[in-house]
Amino acid sequence: MRGGLRLNFVVDAAMFMLLTAIAGLGFLMEHVLIPGERRWRVYGRNVDLSWLGMDRHSWGDAHYGLSIVLLVLVALHVALHWGSITAMLRQTFARRASRAAFAVLFLIICAGASVFPFFIKPDVKEIGSGEGRQVQAHHH
Repeated sequence: MRGGLRLNFVVDAAMFMLLTAIAGLGFLMEHVLIPGERRWRVYGRNVDLSWLGMDRHSWGDAHYGLSIVLLVLVALHVALHWGSITAMLRQTFARRASRAAFAVLFLIICAGASVFPFFIKPDVKEIGSGEGRQVQAHHH
């Protein structure tokens, strides 16, 4: 296998492995290390859940870290296939203006999807002792 093909294979295999790990961690956090309000329903009390010594927040940190690595590998994948990407764009959009409009729209959507959380202002509500979602879920 030539060097360029070997690098493509390694990058693509790593991206697929990261994607499956990210999905698996998402399933772990959603279905096994369930959030507080569902813990009350399933266990009848407020319990701590962990796996391999890590709770859902720690696994969320791992999920986040793997996501960043995946984004870096996707950028490398795009760079390695840039010639093919531009050739496909030329075949799909005959006019240069159409290609440019598509590329700008695509980049705006991707950038927006990535950075919108940094512009969100959460609703902040003071809760007292014995209040919050866990207590509310327990009493329903």
